Amino acid sequence: MTVLLPISLVRLLSSQKDLRSQAIIKNTMNLSQAIIIASKCTTSPQWAAEYEKYMKRYRKTLKALFPNFDSFSKPNFHLALHLSALLLRFGPAHGWWCYGFEHLIGLLTRLGTINKLGKDVLKSHYCS
Repeated sequence: MTVLLPISLVRLLSSQKDLRSQAIIKNTMNLSQAIIIASKCTTSPQWAAEYEKYMKRYRKTLKALFPNFDSFSKPNFHLALHLSALLLRFGPAHGWWCYGFEHLIGLLTRLGTINKLGKDVLKSHYCS
C-alpha cells in the first residue's frame, strides 16, 4: 500500500500542471518516505531523524494544502511525531507495534468466544 498510493497519485495528478497538484504529490511522498523509514527492520539515530524530518514536512504541507483539516487535534498525528523517539528507545517498530494483537482480538471477537470457557477456539479455527 505504501508504494501503490504514491504511484497511483502521481499517475492521476502528474498530467495536471497546477501547483496544488504538484504539492499534493510532494506531500504524499513525504508521508510515504516516513512510513518506509518507520517500517524498516533496523533503525538508527539517522533514520529516526529522517523519519521526523519527513513527518514534520508532511504535517506542515498538509496544513497548507487543507487549512480546514485540524491535524493538531488528531491523536494519530500527535503520536506520529513521537515515533522517532520510540524508534530510538525500543528499536524497529515491527518489534513492538500492536497490529498482531489487534488482529488476534478481532479474530476472537468474530469467533464469538464470549461465555465459552474451556473451548480451544483458536485450534478449531486454524485446524480444520
